[in-house]
Amino acid sequence: RSADPAALGGTLRLSGRLSAGNDGSHMPGHNSTIAETLREMSEATRAWDWQRAAQIADRALRGGGVHPGFYNTRAIWAEMQERHEDALQDYLRALPHAPERPTLLKAIGLCLVRVNRAADAIPYLEKAVALAPQQSASHFFLGWAHEALANKDEAQRQYLRAIEIKPDDVQALGALGMMMLRNGDNQAGQDYA
Repeated sequence: RSADPAALGGTLRLSGRLSAGNDGSHMPGHNSTIAETLREMSEATRAWDWQRAAQIADRALRGGGVHPGFYNTRAIWAEMQERHEDALQDYLRALPHAPERPTLLKAIGLCLVRVNRAADAIPYLEKAVALAPQQSASHFFLGWAHEALANKDEAQRQYLRAIEIKPDDVQALGALGMMMLRNGDNQAGQDYA
């Protein structure tokens, strides 16, 4: 995921004042624009102050602001605290505003696997792969979801695809190696792990 919340893009104008208007791009009671709020969040994330960034996003959302970057930032902070269900809910709230973003789809899939809903993760991860077939992480996460469902052949296929795209993909190499070791293929497992 990008460290810049504004990188998610979105459907909203970034020039309106958040304190006036009623078109959904404004927040009552705050005298800043969405662009200013996104910049403030970006500064916090660049300083690796995700807690502050999440507080800014939360303030914006509670004030009526709507932007996928607000949800994304709050979700990343929730993930860092291992509050995966909360993260999932925020990612799902961002989805209507950025439905074709592979990074968002991967994040939803990852959270679903982490809350033991791997079967629900598959369609999101398949869409992420379809939208960005050359991103090794998309294939890795899809493989991980399949492995959680004991779909070993498909998991292996996705891990191998991730490695084909990025030969030094440590996550895919490790996952494939561990899967092979669990299946009793010690030599292949050691080769990948």
